[in-house]
Amino acid sequence: MMNKRWILLTIVGLLAGLSSLAHSAIVSTFDNDAEGWLIVQVQSGYGLPVTGGRSSTWSATYGLIGGGIETEDWYAETFFSAPAKFLGNQSPAFGTDLQFDIYISYADNAAYPAVILHSSAKNLFYTVNPTPVDVWTHRDIPLVGSDLWRTGSWNGASATDADMREVLSDLQGLYINAEWHTGADLTYLDDVVLNGAPPVCGDALHPHPVADLNGDCRVNWLDAAAFAAQWARTDCTPDNHHCDGADLDVDGGVDLSDLMVMATEWLKCTDIVCP
Repeated sequence: MMNKRWILLTIVGLLAGLSSLAHSAIVSTFDNDAEGWLIVQVQSGYGLPVTGGRSSTWSATYGLIGGGIETEDWYAETFFSAPAKFLGNQSPAFGTDLQFDIYISYADNAAYPAVILHSSAKNLFYTVNPTPVDVWTHRDIPLVGSDLWRTGSWNGASATDADMREVLSDLQGLYINAEWHTGADLTYLDDVVLNGAPPVCGDALHPHPVADLNGDCRVNWLDAAAFAAQWARTDCTPDNHHCDGADLDVDGGVDLSDLMVMATEWLKCTDIVCP
């Protein structure tokens, strides 16, 4: 008879898999490169379609944490432009948030469109007050109809849920404003998430630490206890999940080399909120 514990783990795994399918977030963390994001020009008055198109500048130190992209004031209205993986039929994103972190260096203290969504049928503009200067700001932009979303132009009629669904079903452009000042601009962007189901331990931005044996995105006494229960085993294989994960260096046994990995990982936390 299958151990009840494995039955529970199997059920939890299946549920997690279904959840992942239901909320397949599209993410750009910019950890290694610019991930295909471009810098484009939106016409005066925020008219579309965009023109221009140049590679964004990436650096391992530009982001909120680690890599990010940046742009100067290249055009009349300069925007970051999302790559193809963010486009197409994004209907599942309705009701979730578009999330990103942004850092601007100059501002006019006036409201501008922070995001433009472009489809073949219509355009939606999300207008906000100025982003604070010289500090990273996190944006959670609800992908539903509201007075903050405008249709047709940045000061057009309020967008409805139907408008949002229509645009998301045929998303041909996702643009994030990089120009908040009539003079010089220098803007940084990091961690863009579309179809942003509420962040959870184990998602793309919160991966499990290597020594997280109990799957809570923290390495603490619970993991140490699980590790100790497997100590000195020499039969670790994929069939037994490498001794329930305690074979941290995957060499077939739980020994001092794994203990060193546990020590290196000790108190590491990648959860949504960490102590």
